[in-house]
Amino acid sequence: SNFVHPSDTLRFVDAGAATGDTLQRLESRFGPVEQAWLFEPEIPAYYEALKYYAKRAEIWLFNMGLDEKPSRAPYHPCLSYDVTNEMQRNIPTDITSYIQGIPLDGISPFNVTLFKLDIEGMEARALRGAKEMIAHDKPVIAVCAYHRANDYWQLIDEVLSIRPDYRIGIRLYADILEDVTLYFH
Repeated sequence: SNFVHPSDTLRFVDAGAATGDTLQRLESRFGPVEQAWLFEPEIPAYYEALKYYAKRAEIWLFNMGLDEKPSRAPYHPCLSYDVTNEMQRNIPTDITSYIQGIPLDGISPFNVTLFKLDIEGMEARALRGAKEMIAHDKPVIAVCAYHRANDYWQLIDEVLSIRPDYRIGIRLYADILEDVTLYFH
């Protein structure tokens, strides 16, 4: 069954937006969004997304991540989601850069209808930082549950502790068991 419907894609928050490829797929399937907020802390991916979306006023790009409270962590390119090295990297290796994290609740976005999280193991913390939005808006949530050994159950517990009225769907997107996405709808 489909967990995401056209009306769910109107106001989209993408945590771990990479180059904006999820938004491209959403719009090709469901049509243009009214508003999208894309969070991508990796500089090469952020700049790729800017190339594609900079002229669209309804799409806001943030070179930061989501967290449960304001945070700053050293950026380690070796931990990049880009394991196949498809992105150009022009960041000098002798410069220490940081990933800034903010709670989604702290910036009060629009009435969110879809919230996607693929943030390399930070999903539970980002969900805690979006409690107010989840409780108020009850968006469809698509969260990757394969970065940490306990993600699957912990992420279900996190979301249901905020809104126990969600139904849960599971989708496998690859031939490997680890590539599981949980849908709360």
